[in-house]
Amino acid sequence: MYYKNETLKPIFCNGRFFDFFPKSGQPMIISYSRINKEILFKEDTNQLVWGNVIKRKEIYSINNLRQVFDALICQEVELINKNGSNIPFHIDINDEDKSLIIDQLVFDILGDKYCLESPLMTLQQYSIYQSKYNRNGQTEKERVECVRRCISNGLKKQTAIMNSPELRNEIIELGVNPDEYFKYFNQVSTPFSNGEKQKIYKRPKAQWDYIYYSADTKLITGKQYDRSFSKGRNYSHNNFISLFNACDQYINELFMQPTEDNKSYFLKSLEFYYFEIYKRLDFIYKFAVRLDELDFPKMEKDCIFIKRFQPAVCDVLEQNGSLKFGNRIMYYRPMLMLEAAWLEKLYEKPVDVFKWQKHHFIRAKIYELFKYHFSFISNDYDEISDFIKVHYNILDYHDSNKIWIQTDKNQKRQREARIIKALEINEALFGASDKRNPMVWHP
Repeated sequence: MYYKNETLKPIFCNGRFFDFFPKSGQPMIISYSRINKEILFKEDTNQLVWGNVIKRKEIYSINNLRQVFDALICQEVELINKNGSNIPFHIDINDEDKSLIIDQLVFDILGDKYCLESPLMTLQQYSIYQSKYNRNGQTEKERVECVRRCISNGLKKQTAIMNSPELRNEIIELGVNPDEYFKYFNQVSTPFSNGEKQKIYKRPKAQWDYIYYSADTKLITGKQYDRSFSKGRNYSHNNFISLFNACDQYINELFMQPTEDNKSYFLKSLEFYYFEIYKRLDFIYKFAVRLDELDFPKMEKDCIFIKRFQPAVCDVLEQNGSLKFGNRIMYYRPMLMLEAAWLEKLYEKPVDVFKWQKHHFIRAKIYELFKYHFSFISNDYDEISDFIKVHYNILDYHDSNKIWIQTDKNQKRQREARIIKALEINEALFGASDKRNPMVWHP
């Protein structure tokens, strides 16, 4: 699908293109991630044309990054409220909320930096690294081979999902080319199944982590990926507690140990950040604790605080030298900064659903605009680490004293209630899906 050019009007600031805005006044998230050129207005033909490769303004510090986000939010809110006056959509962000959104955007950019700097590893190198945290009484060689086999099984599952006709259209809608992913997963998996010597492929550690966490069924993360928590499978509360205990120990060993320098602290913190945004273990725990004393309905997948933010975005594209507009579904990471503040205040005042949706929207809008107009270039890990320690200190965020693990018999009812609520939240986040049942994998 293509949007007609006349349905979007360009907004210029100081003579330079800033953003597109729908003439209808309906706010829209627009992604410029698939282009790298300037957009210019040609007065003699009254048309938009491509310019040179865009020169993004470079930002060198966290403080300047925050200032840029502040300015972008003010500019975008003014634009929306001015041009969207003919529809019932008005954004009003107080200083406290704006500060939280800015914190979240900083972490979005630090997350992108982490992905770019994630060290490249071969499967063997990653298996050796991960085997340190999976002892199980085995020899080192056995542990390494166990990790390799685990990743192999995970790759087979993901290959089957990418090769599933039922899921193909949904995968494409998310902007993913399933054929490329199939080729990638298949090339790494095949040597395990046909006896060939494993080829050496170096991949970012962040990619290996995602595959491993989704594949290891000894961890709760693998069971989340497999959707294996339904009561119909006789999954008991004690099993759930055991898995949480095991994962808590794993997290403490992997993420919570002292680091040798600030760069290592940055990488370790963002490793945990990515672990949490995909697997949501601490969110599940904290949400269950706070819902225990509230008259809250059964948790469903459509709950605003559970449902993943996957809006349709307008893609700016270049097609045969012309400006075109397409659309796809984008996945935006959970807003951990705002979630943490909301969970702390849940007893006092529930978050307004419409306000939460608007925060999701403005965060995504500013994130896309920043990536088109700016670049964050900083290796000042002292400053970066200071920011993380204040706004996302993983030792504070991950509370190892899980209330439901307590052995006090007087708290049995409280513990059981929280386990039930945690299971509800987990199943809402990782609910069963007939479409996700993969085809039989054939290498």
